[in-house]
Amino acid sequence: MSGNRVRLLKKRALRFLDEAKRDLNEGYYDIGAFHVEQALQLYVKACDL
Repeated sequence: MSGNRVRLLKKRALRFLDEAKRDLNEGYYDIGAFHVEQALQLYVKACDL
């Protein structure tokens, strides 16, 4: 179960990172920063499992 959860969290982290890139390219820096933070939190959580 833990392996599946790790993969899911990393996949979601990458989706947040993709959204952050899109936001930054469109000039939405505040939302981009939020998405980067979410991506990092999910990735760190995945590494902690």
